[in-house]
Amino acid sequence: MEEILSQASLLQPHHLQLPLSWAGHIPLAFWLIDVTRPALFVELGTHTANSYFAFCQSVQQHHLSTRCYAVDTWRGDEHAGFYCDEVHQMVEAYNQTHYHAFSSLMRMTFDEALPFFNDGSIDLLHIDGLHSYEAVRHDFDCWLPKMSERGVVLFHDINVRERGFGVWKLWDELSALYPNFSFEHSHGLGLLFTGTRESERMRRVLEEWASDERGVLVRNFFATTGERIVLGYRTSELTEKLKQLSRDHEQLTRDLEEREKQITTLDSNLHLLEAQFTTLKNDYNRVIRSSAWKMTKPVRKLSKSFKKRSRKVRNVLFTFLAKHSLTAGYLSKLDPLFHLRRLCQTLYKDVTARKIVVIDALTPTPDQDSGSIDTFLSMQALVELGYDVTFIPANLLYRERYTDDLASLGVHCLDNRNISSITDFFVVAGQYFELVMLYRVNVADAHLPAVRKHAPQAKVIFNTVDLHFLREERSAELENSSQLRKRAKKTKAQEFALMRAADATIVLSSAELELVLKTDPSVKAYLLPFFRDQPGRTLPFAERRNIVFIGSFEHRPNVDAITYFISAVWPLVRRNIADADLLILGSNPSEEVYAAAQGDPRITVVGFVPDLGDYFHSCRLSVAPLRTGAGIKGKIVTSASFGVPCVATSLAVEGMGLTAGREILVADGDESFADAVVRLYTDASLWQEISDHALVFMEQQFSCAAGKERLKAFLASLLSVKEVQQASEALSPHSVAFASNDASCNALSLPSPVANDSDKRMRIVVEVPSFERGSLENPLLDMVLAFDKALFECAILTPGTMGDFSAKAESAGITVVQLPKIKSAFAYNRFLKKYCPQLSISQGSYLGYPFFEALSIPNITLLDDAFVSDWQRNDFPGFKPCVDTYVAASRKKADSAEKILGIPGEKVVVVPNGVTVCENEGSESQNADHHDSFKDVVAQYEKLMINVIHNNHVPI
Repeated sequence: MEEILSQASLLQPHHLQLPLSWAGHIPLAFWLIDVTRPALFVELGTHTANSYFAFCQSVQQHHLSTRCYAVDTWRGDEHAGFYCDEVHQMVEAYNQTHYHAFSSLMRMTFDEALPFFNDGSIDLLHIDGLHSYEAVRHDFDCWLPKMSERGVVLFHDINVRERGFGVWKLWDELSALYPNFSFEHSHGLGLLFTGTRESERMRRVLEEWASDERGVLVRNFFATTGERIVLGYRTSELTEKLKQLSRDHEQLTRDLEEREKQITTLDSNLHLLEAQFTTLKNDYNRVIRSSAWKMTKPVRKLSKSFKKRSRKVRNVLFTFLAKHSLTAGYLSKLDPLFHLRRLCQTLYKDVTARKIVVIDALTPTPDQDSGSIDTFLSMQALVELGYDVTFIPANLLYRERYTDDLASLGVHCLDNRNISSITDFFVVAGQYFELVMLYRVNVADAHLPAVRKHAPQAKVIFNTVDLHFLREERSAELENSSQLRKRAKKTKAQEFALMRAADATIVLSSAELELVLKTDPSVKAYLLPFFRDQPGRTLPFAERRNIVFIGSFEHRPNVDAITYFISAVWPLVRRNIADADLLILGSNPSEEVYAAAQGDPRITVVGFVPDLGDYFHSCRLSVAPLRTGAGIKGKIVTSASFGVPCVATSLAVEGMGLTAGREILVADGDESFADAVVRLYTDASLWQEISDHALVFMEQQFSCAAGKERLKAFLASLLSVKEVQQASEALSPHSVAFASNDASCNALSLPSPVANDSDKRMRIVVEVPSFERGSLENPLLDMVLAFDKALFECAILTPGTMGDFSAKAESAGITVVQLPKIKSAFAYNRFLKKYCPQLSISQGSYLGYPFFEALSIPNITLLDDAFVSDWQRNDFPGFKPCVDTYVAASRKKADSAEKILGIPGEKVVVVPNGVTVCENEGSESQNADHHDSFKDVVAQYEKLMINVIHNNHVPI
């Protein structure tokens, strides 16, 4: 016992961090260094370095010349858990400060470290890596040749028989072959003496510990001293918490005393106000109790005046008190939503910015899953487009750095720190928002009623993310589950009800858009794919190796995809590719994923990766073997954005616009998929071709710049903003797609006129601000009715109201269209593309100008007194390039328009009386002379229209 009762075994550790699973063996580590005095010590698996730095401390304490090495990737594993670079940075800093003279950290796998050590060189080896039987067996077999003649190997966790731990099994095998001694406390630690020549001190120890009685004493001694260290750490931790609680209690006591003083002051003020109010109320009662009839009306007026003044006094008082933080606690008792009102007054005091609130299930975690990247980048784009953005997670959880990262963009992040209910938030803040975007079916279903009730003015956007019912239907077919089919049917009904209730529905793929419109053409669906940063390609084909699969494993289709690939496709790939590893990236790998990968040294479950570039800049290709799911696949977009070619199933690429064999390889079935992987992995020219095309496609379709432009056009069209040109651009093939042509017209209740090629008449579209009986519409209608129907076919459009003029026009064969208030720009554009007019006439309305210019439709604008208004002075100059000819009723009006609006004189034509020739007169009752003059005016207009059409070379 004298050997263990030494100064070494009673040292206090200088370094101790959570977790404490090894802390109970620290006294043994101190003692073992003193007894074995190794020339070379190596530890495999270091984590927070409780064990490693205990060995280093003992080396330093005993002034030994021992060289120490710690080998670890510092990324974690399924047993130790996964962690990020902060742990390695902490260990590196401590090592550099205290032990850099003899200690080195090797950040690599155990196998990668083997060549750095000579055979027979290691005296003390500590194995504490992945604890499955296969892994620890592999580590021992590989490192055994490195052990010296007096070598000692330590195994941790020999007493753990759960969660796939298998060290106990290997220990049972090895303890029958080598001298050994074991400890059961702190998960168990085994000492295996693999050398043939122990030191004299170690030999005496082994002989002494061989007896059961001495062995029990030794185990109890080290268990007790180890527990003392653990308890000391816990005691210190609890003491610090107790001190912090004491400090918090003192601060709360001071705050409470201050609040009580404030309440006393407020109570005093309130009593004074109540007394004043009582006096006013008594005065009021004396007045209303008067019985004189003649006083009835004045009393009522006085009552209304009193109420108005009372409300004003209360509001002024409440506003004054709300500005002083000392009153907040008291006022919150009077109004439970006081703090929320005050917060919203602060957040939304800028009345000029368009405000949008975004609600998703969780705060986006862009380093964890693809969906979070989409949400995060969308909000970043909204901020850059000038929108005032508010984000609320449906679970109201504050996610520390993720929430803070979002707030750093300029997004108002609301959560359980500042609101307790999303419904309460809309009660107070619903008035501020023009747009509300609800992500996912469950979130939209829960909060759409509150949005409609408390923010009726807001446009509601339902972002499906992917069609949840479609994903469930495919899972049901894959698993042949009637229960899943029922759930999918219920989800489908719920999802389409939300689509119909929303002002706009966003789908991410063209396949989903087609499915939605086929199921219900009335849905106002928009194709709005997500977007990504484009990091680009670095290394060439020859300098790359390995195959990558990426996905969040909380998403069930990813678990199914990788387990299927490992079991059915990977063995076929390995037959033809010997040097490739399969790297599985993504947060929260499940036990099912680990089980599928277990036993194959060429498969590594990497798990969470903070920087995807660490892998995608060096891997050769990625795979997307999805058999279920829906929507655009972020894994494919991510891979292509790095220039890494991908092999995917046809389901994985649906609706993305990728061309098989050009930007991606597509294969279904075990052998076909494996053949595509082998071909792409081994064919350098094919790899280069796919990579080049993928990079170009990603930049055009999925870059942040392209995505931001799509989002800008979509929101502009939804809000019907003044800059209607943006709405026109939104309908281009490379921007927002609004349903299909027919579906959009049906959804907007528009006629679908189609140009008749056999009809050689000139098609004219006439735009008026409204079409009801008035001084402007009446003569204009008479003129249109008088046009030669053998030469001209006319349609009249208005964004305003229609009266009985529409029936009169339609009975004469003239198409009349009242544009909808919602999406009027879209409707106008669709009508023009279908009607194909050769000429447009505008009278006091500006909606069509951008479309006339975009579609090369000549325009005649009619000038009258109403046209030269404040609106035209400010806004019309921007539309001047859209107009070919102006018509004024007199030279005086022409001169006035030229002066005020800056219209070039050569573009103005004077037609006497113009469209006002019949003003205040009925054309049917005119005398012969006046009727002839009306015909002359019509003839002049017909000639002018023909000249404008021919001068612009418009085919008839």
